[in-house]
Amino acid sequence: MVIQLRMMISRFRFFSGSRRWLAAALFALPFVGGCPPMVVAGGVASGVVANDERTTGSFVEDEVIEHKAYLALRREFGNRAHIAVISYNRRPLLVGQAPTAEMRARAEEIVRQVENARGDEVVNQVEIGGPSSLTTRTADTVLTARVKGVLCALQERGFSCLTVKVVTEKGTVYLMGLVTREQAALAVETVRKVPGVLRVARFFEYRN
Repeated sequence: MVIQLRMMISRFRFFSGSRRWLAAALFALPFVGGCPPMVVAGGVASGVVANDERTTGSFVEDEVIEHKAYLALRREFGNRAHIAVISYNRRPLLVGQAPTAEMRARAEEIVRQVENARGDEVVNQVEIGGPSSLTTRTADTVLTARVKGVLCALQERGFSCLTVKVVTEKGTVYLMGLVTREQAALAVETVRKVPGVLRVARFFEYRN
């Protein structure tokens, strides 16, 4: 069971953007309430794009940026650092842990150089310290799915959970997306009430 769990968590960490939360949601279905059933099939990707505030081109670019950044960081650091890159509208967010301040700064420099990324707007939230444990990463994966489920329940109030990217690192929930200021306030207020959330960090772009 431990080996299988390690493999599952490792795969979740390889998913980027919307695909990551879809994979996590499947794993955490028993923990998630309030989100309508989802059909995982060929139509998922097109459905996500259709409900996303980004253009199709930006959506694809974000996926490519995340993949290129992951490969670049992996080549540079190997297993010495645990850093994830989340891109929304070509604006990268770095989260995770690095053992030294120099490595943290180097990670930001690498991501700034990724093709098509808005290098002057990189948000570096990497902590200095050792990598998080498997237990912590498992809890973060489940918490991300739970937060997504709660955000999906806001649909009746005019909020689409597919317009926001969610990532959790050691209990801190990071929110990215293109929303109105009212939607941002609603999302933050809602997520703060989710059990297990220690802190909410918003990195939204606003439409008003």
